[in-house]
Amino acid sequence: MSKYFTHKQDGLNCHYYCDERPDKESFKLHTHDTFELYIFVHGRGKFLIEGNEYPLSQGDIILMRPAESHYIDIDTSRPYERFSAHFSEDFFKAFDKDGLLLEAFLNHEPGTFNRYSRDDFKPEIYNLLVNNLLSESQNRHLQVSCNLLPLLNEVYKVYNSRHAKDTGGESLTQQIVRYINNHINDNLTLDTICNRFYISKAQLCRSFKSATGSTVQNYINAKRLVNAKRMLSDGISPTRAAALCGFNDYSVFYRAFYKEYGKAPKTEYNKI
Repeated sequence: MSKYFTHKQDGLNCHYYCDERPDKESFKLHTHDTFELYIFVHGRGKFLIEGNEYPLSQGDIILMRPAESHYIDIDTSRPYERFSAHFSEDFFKAFDKDGLLLEAFLNHEPGTFNRYSRDDFKPEIYNLLVNNLLSESQNRHLQVSCNLLPLLNEVYKVYNSRHAKDTGGESLTQQIVRYINNHINDNLTLDTICNRFYISKAQLCRSFKSATGSTVQNYINAKRLVNAKRMLSDGISPTRAAALCGFNDYSVFYRAFYKEYGKAPKTEYNKI
């Protein structure tokens, strides 16, 4: 029986997997409309989140909020083993009515305070929870839930103890990423961004690709699409959602949405 698994049930979607020969082309910048807890079990690489770079060490925990863009730059010379769990806000409501566990995901600028080292935790607690989370089980949902929630509570404790303003300042690329996020529904072009930060298009494209693994336009589209998907789920019509999210041409929105999610926008809208 393989120790690796995929599990999806009751708002929880998780997998534990190992690529013996990881393919860089399989790991592209992307976003989710869910929260994610990721554990780097084995390998060598770095995580890039909203233009911020996190070199990875064995056992690191990464938290990502909905719509937070990210990708891993993985070393293909060694196996890549990881665990990730995706869940919606509703997953917490029954036992965390005050939303405390979400603070570690939400109460900071995108791309900051995402990584937690195993050294941030008491070794006996970290080892117990993570080992139980990844071990074989006859009842996967019970096992994952009963260990994921205490692990998130430990992350919340660490977050509370260390949360403070980043005194190191933002890089230019991080400033650009924040600007794009704050104006994601506006008429964003390379020209407007370059004029705002007094840089050339070549410099913008080069530095942005290096920091995020994506072109500027692909990054903007990914952000807009996840926002549009959320609007469709809330009952906003496809044409209205497209306009609100900065797509001036519905046919462009339709093609981008279908390419990203493999279905037409109205399919998501008709689910309600």
